[in-house]
Amino acid sequence: MTRTAANGPRSGENRARLLQLSATLFATQGYAQVSVRDLAARLGVTTGALYSNFRSKGDLLAEVLEVRIREDMERSQRSQPDLWLPEAVHESFLTLSDRLQMRALLLEAGAAARTDRELRESLRPPLTALIDQWIEDYRVWQQFGKVDPDVDMATLLPILWAIELGIGVLEAQGAVRVKPAALADFVGTFLQALEGHGGTGPSPTRRLSTESAGRGRQSRASSRRPSGAPGSDVPQISLPPKPPDESSTRERLIEAAIELFAERGYAAVTVRDLARATGLTTGSIYGNFANKAILLVEAIESRLAHDLEHLPDTLIETGSPAELIEFHLEGFAQRTQLRALLIEGAAAARSDPEVHDRLREVELRHQESWVAGFERWLHAYDSSPTVDTQTAVSSMWCAELGLGLLEAFDLPTPAPAAMAALFGMIFSTFGLANPKESTARKVGGNRRTSQ
Repeated sequence: MTRTAANGPRSGENRARLLQLSATLFATQGYAQVSVRDLAARLGVTTGALYSNFRSKGDLLAEVLEVRIREDMERSQRSQPDLWLPEAVHESFLTLSDRLQMRALLLEAGAAARTDRELRESLRPPLTALIDQWIEDYRVWQQFGKVDPDVDMATLLPILWAIELGIGVLEAQGAVRVKPAALADFVGTFLQALEGHGGTGPSPTRRLSTESAGRGRQSRASSRRPSGAPGSDVPQISLPPKPPDESSTRERLIEAAIELFAERGYAAVTVRDLARATGLTTGSIYGNFANKAILLVEAIESRLAHDLEHLPDTLIETGSPAELIEFHLEGFAQRTQLRALLIEGAAAARSDPEVHDRLREVELRHQESWVAGFERWLHAYDSSPTVDTQTAVSSMWCAELGLGLLEAFDLPTPAPAAMAALFGMIFSTFGLANPKESTARKVGGNRRTSQ
């Protein structure tokens, strides 16, 4: 339920104007940057008039999102039993630009909800209802499309929505590399491939109007590198070397920043807080980092290197993209702090050009390292998948970022083993798995509560 004040007049017209203005400003300037005083001034009313309708700015953000969520639920509930879901999902990813504001609002709300318990509790019920309604839609399609009943829609749906949520995180940093058409082909074609495996009757034979069949093969010719070429290594992120006499202090600051930003939120932590946590002076902090924004970026970069840099030698030598992703997802539960930092960084990037530019470099380098690793395997095995590696990498990385948002709202996320099985199926569908790997993996397991 929306957290509104118990008294005070309600003007339908003014309330609608306030909700529309709030949605625009929160999405463009950032929730933390917009004050109630700013909103009142733009509407030509007093702050008291706004507080007669909403107890806090968090109440306002909650209602803005609830209105949008209800609209999405109404669209979902108009679904018909004979809806061909692959086509609908394909169209949804093609029209990602139509939901740009919604993704921005969810990012802002997720970052705020991490440290605002009331906001988190207010948004959890409508978001849960939306997800549950979508899962039921997918189950209807599962029966109609004769999809294997062992494919768990409570795993599949959150992952697909997380991909879109993750797009919103990368949009905030200007680091989206995947094209909507390529992502639409990727997801829609996978859903289509699931049909007809759960019954003896005929399944739909419609075909998505895609261009993905040739895109992957064309990208092989233009993007393959010799195995020893620069950038052909497996996923890897390296921190720039620091002078020995500064490294200890810098490391202490980075570790403190990781803990404080992830626990209390980037906007709420001051340089004085960091000084108290490390026993340093503010002058010493500024002697190592020009400002808090640079410290945030280096904290994220450090955590990325720690959580995602190392792979077993055997996996480096022979691991397929599907096996790399499976190994990656096995450590999902250990990356809660990293996902929190990435959400904080993305929210900050929307209003801080320096954070935006620095995080864009980090994100693009991270994605490029994974693409290079995939390309190395494809070159070694002379494989020609039917999807380009950038799309495959983006789908996986966006899913993790989007699941970080679900965690911020304290919503359940799929078990790591179920996610690994799902991506194994997806990558196998497009030829991104070793021949020995099964192409009939089942997506199973129940959702678990976010940590």
